[in-house]
Amino acid sequence: MPITPQHPEHPEHHAIGYEVSADLDLPHQRFSPRVEHGLDAVLALVLFLELLLLFGNTAIRGLFNTSLVWANEVAEYALTSLAFIGGAVAYHRGLHLVVRFAIDRLPELWRPYADCARHYVVLAVALIGLRYAGPLWHESWNNLTVVLPISKSWTLLPFFIGMVLTVVFALAELRRHSLRENLLAGGAVALLTAAWYAALAASGPWSGPVGICFALGLLLFLVFAGVPIAYVLSVTGYLFIYSSGEDPMAVSLAMSNGISSFILLAVPFFILAGNVMTNGGLTKPLADWVTGMVGRLQGGLMQAVVVAMYIFSGISGSKIADVAAVGTTLKGMLKEQGYDPAESGAVLAAAGIMGETIPPSLVMMVLASITTLSVATFFVAGVVPAAVLGACLMFIVQRRAKKHNWPRCAPVS
Repeated sequence: MPITPQHPEHPEHHAIGYEVSADLDLPHQRFSPRVEHGLDAVLALVLFLELLLLFGNTAIRGLFNTSLVWANEVAEYALTSLAFIGGAVAYHRGLHLVVRFAIDRLPELWRPYADCARHYVVLAVALIGLRYAGPLWHESWNNLTVVLPISKSWTLLPFFIGMVLTVVFALAELRRHSLRENLLAGGAVALLTAAWYAALAASGPWSGPVGICFALGLLLFLVFAGVPIAYVLSVTGYLFIYSSGEDPMAVSLAMSNGISSFILLAVPFFILAGNVMTNGGLTKPLADWVTGMVGRLQGGLMQAVVVAMYIFSGISGSKIADVAAVGTTLKGMLKEQGYDPAESGAVLAAAGIMGETIPPSLVMMVLASITTLSVATFFVAGVVPAAVLGACLMFIVQRRAKKHNWPRCAPVS
């Protein structure tokens, strides 16, 4: 199942296994360059502040045996800003992950309507978030933070800004569609919403298996409808909580507080490290070394993909960075040696699964923050399963190499 960024104009998104759709070659910049650069500058400043606080606090603790007690809390607020404001900017630039398996198989005439409808869903998510963030702001006003004695309401400010930006960007996307597309797509979304509300009013709250089946069905439908996955999770959470008769404000609270975790502070740094290594050219010598090590095997270049993914996953911590780095580095060599692009993409995608368990792993850090278990325990427990997955994948590649007579790869000089 190909998962792609919404807009494929960025060259790093053309890694093996990324399905590029011709109907999405849209302009990258749709606002004033000053607005674009201003948002970039703000996010870069926030990331630098987080980096400075965490590393500076670590250095102070090691040198002077003391620490800035407020540094971690400020860094958590910085992470919240990166998540919500950066998420809105990523949506505007088409960088959210989108499953286009179903949309790209629709008739050409229907695709603009499906594309328009998914932006209506994003708009609805942002409006619902703003609707329930208001009461949450009011209820949190008298609660103070632990270290810095400020109202917790101010910690919701990045959430508000992110939702407002998402509304603005979604409206900008909708303006690019014709009036007919907006009427039909918006009407379809409204009709489905009305049908859900009428069914809920007629049957009462959907709790237990009924509610779970509804949530899973809605999740799969929206994912295959091409809605960005981050917004699919949000709208599914809102509608599931509302359908079960509970207050959906809990979703806004969970979205805001769930980001404010000390463990998750490492996430943007791993992504940054992966991008630095990819753009800095580290993957090319790594790929050459791996190719020289396993290239003599039959189907050696495919084996090199698996080994390179295993090694790079232990460096970046981000599966997206792993796939983009290894895919863009080896795709030319794979094409030159006559490997089927679909087969190459399948091996790359399967090898990317190892990155979920190889430390450092963003997924494991998220799980550790949710379950309050030790991150070190997760990391130690993930090494062996990843090695087993890699060994099994290399065995399968070796069998297919013999069956299809894949070539050996000469060692790199």
